[in-house]
Amino acid sequence: MATTAARTRWSRGVVGAVAFSALALAGTAVMTTSPSVSASEIPDGSVFIPIEPHRLFDSRSGLGLEEGAGQFAANSTTIVAVVGSTVPTGAVGIVMNLTSVNSRDTGYVTVYPADASRPDTSNLNKIGGGPVANSVTVRLGAAGDLAIYNFGGATDLIGDLAGYYMPGAGTQGTPGPQGIPGPQGPAGTDGADGAQGPRGEQGVPGPAGVGDLGCDTDQTIIWDDAGSTWVCIDPVVDTDTLAALDCTVNQTIRWSGEAWECRDEPIVATLSMVAGFERFFFGPISDRFDAYSPNVDPTGLCDEFFCSIRLVDVIDHTTCQVTFTGNPGAGSMTADLSTSSIMIYPMLALDTTEPFYVNVTCNT
Repeated sequence: MATTAARTRWSRGVVGAVAFSALALAGTAVMTTSPSVSASEIPDGSVFIPIEPHRLFDSRSGLGLEEGAGQFAANSTTIVAVVGSTVPTGAVGIVMNLTSVNSRDTGYVTVYPADASRPDTSNLNKIGGGPVANSVTVRLGAAGDLAIYNFGGATDLIGDLAGYYMPGAGTQGTPGPQGIPGPQGPAGTDGADGAQGPRGEQGVPGPAGVGDLGCDTDQTIIWDDAGSTWVCIDPVVDTDTLAALDCTVNQTIRWSGEAWECRDEPIVATLSMVAGFERFFFGPISDRFDAYSPNVDPTGLCDEFFCSIRLVDVIDHTTCQVTFTGNPGAGSMTADLSTSSIMIYPMLALDTTEPFYVNVTCNT
């Protein structure tokens, strides 16, 4: 398996516990995600720092890669350095949108820390030729780099950075060894006896002894903090403490140091159109864009002037950040966040001979 070393100008961060799968329907690539928990992922207590989304690397132009790198070769691993001008030294992970274009065959892409073993999972499932996009949250290697494994035919890969993770407050260290006791000092003189105090009130009777509870043969004895006493309980079978947290679809489960808890993660989405799209068009998002993230409402309407984009898990779109890339007309595009959805316009400004990508990052 060939290995190519490629370096970018940026830094990256912590592993997000996210597993990915892809579904291709009627030529439209749709990505799905589901939360997971892994001890090898982002360190507990890490803090996510959102930034203005921007392109991290693009093999089509060579942006962020070694000169002459070209496409990501078939069945190969490429090392990408991320620490640089927008991600500070010490970052432990990143959140980015990963897009595959011009793929020569079906296959998959796996992103993982450069100093770790490659996992048996994929972050992006490629389809021949067409673009496919997905959100990736990944821990950085100790040197601030990522390994990107491309299985199947050669492909162009694009990485758009949405933010990075920094370490949080450190945990308390292990107590050091106890010092040698010093010599005992001389005994002091006894003080005078104090006056006898008044008799105190009768105390509350203490809890019954364990032997007095009368538990059944199959019961377990535990301490009840609320009642301050020992109690008999029936045996608990297959209790799923993580499922009981009832986390939402945009949260991950992390250990706080004392208990498992739900943590909010940034909500991201990507939409893409390949070159050759129709300029004069009226219809839904699902017909206008060739690929989009699963949290995008496919029924939003588009015409030659505007497109209405709504993320199904976002209540207030005014918290979102929107960037446009991949098209000469992208600099003329505007995102209006004042309505219940994101209105992007004017679509007539786009060059139909070039692809067009929309990247969205929301904090709620």
